[in-house]
Amino acid sequence: MRRMFLRSTAAAMCFVLTLCTAGYASVSVPALALEQALRAQAALLMDANTGTVLLARNEHAARPVASLTKLMTMLLVFEAETAGRIKWEDRVTVSAHAAGFGGSQIWLEAGETLTLEELFLSVAIESANDSAVALAEFVAGSEESFVALMNERAGELGMANTRFTSATGLDIGTPHSSAMDMALLSREVLRHPRVHEFVTIRTHTLERARTRTILTNTNRELLATYLGYDGLKTGWTRLAGHNLASTAKRGELRLIAVVLGAASAAERRSDIVRLLDFGFANFEGRRVVRQGDSVGAVPVVKGSRQVVEAVAANDFHLLLAKGHRAPIETRTELLRTVAPVTAGQTVGRLWATTEGQEPAYVLLVAGAPVGRASWWLNFRRLWESLH
Repeated sequence: MRRMFLRSTAAAMCFVLTLCTAGYASVSVPALALEQALRAQAALLMDANTGTVLLARNEHAARPVASLTKLMTMLLVFEAETAGRIKWEDRVTVSAHAAGFGGSQIWLEAGETLTLEELFLSVAIESANDSAVALAEFVAGSEESFVALMNERAGELGMANTRFTSATGLDIGTPHSSAMDMALLSREVLRHPRVHEFVTIRTHTLERARTRTILTNTNRELLATYLGYDGLKTGWTRLAGHNLASTAKRGELRLIAVVLGAASAAERRSDIVRLLDFGFANFEGRRVVRQGDSVGAVPVVKGSRQVVEAVAANDFHLLLAKGHRAPIETRTELLRTVAPVTAGQTVGRLWATTEGQEPAYVLLVAGAPVGRASWWLNFRRLWESLH
């Protein structure tokens, strides 16, 4: 993971920090003013498209993160739904364990039934602890089993300084994470197309069997005031302080900003704005190709069809210094492919670079399956090639 903003110490602080990290044009920022403006205990700014860290302070320090924990709860629900194990319209019966949770909640009652989507909305908007536990139990059978899945997934994402102890983030046991790990988690959550549909809702009325609940977004101020802001999650406990994992997009640049351990909600908002402002002032994104775009045809040896379309496996962007105008150069690298071919099978890479940058790539995959050719078809092709 590239580092584009080097941490400075009080003893070695300069008023202007010039970044000349390999592969990027230089970027000048008033480092002392920026450092003094950040009040949270830990902070990180990341380019969501490339995973490049643009600014970081105490990013690996293990700290409680309160309800930012629910980003993992949300991710596991998204992944279970995508895999077909659960559906948004599924009815979930609330257990006594889930109904008994304190803190931020929607006052669920034991035996009450809501849809999976209704519970998810209350977590994404209101940060409801009781709903988070109900979701955990529905996905994994118990909160304890769900927490095991949370920690397993954290390991898969490279969240080296994270230990979850609940689906809620309440100060149960000794939960901890870091600004870096929360950025990695946020980046993974953002891969799910419906996330913004949930986290950008400012208010929502939840019609329940015996009451009506008004959900109010805990992140509503930045949603209303910051250009391009569209998520993600707030968190607070007395032990953790005020925390916020945010994302905003302008043009082709999507940023992730995380602050942990701020003294107040106003302080965490101010830090997030400083981070995002820095990112948008100094960097821009350039899209090379969209996910699913065709970049050529790959010959298929002994296939029922002789070529298969090679498509981009993911969106592919380059991160550039603001104002970078040099052209982007691309080249395609295709693998020798023998039938049978499955849709989504890797068939090559698309490389891209620009002046001063190291080449980067996106995987190319088969856009459709290709079966084996029959012996007769192979014979006919051989005959035709000889005549």
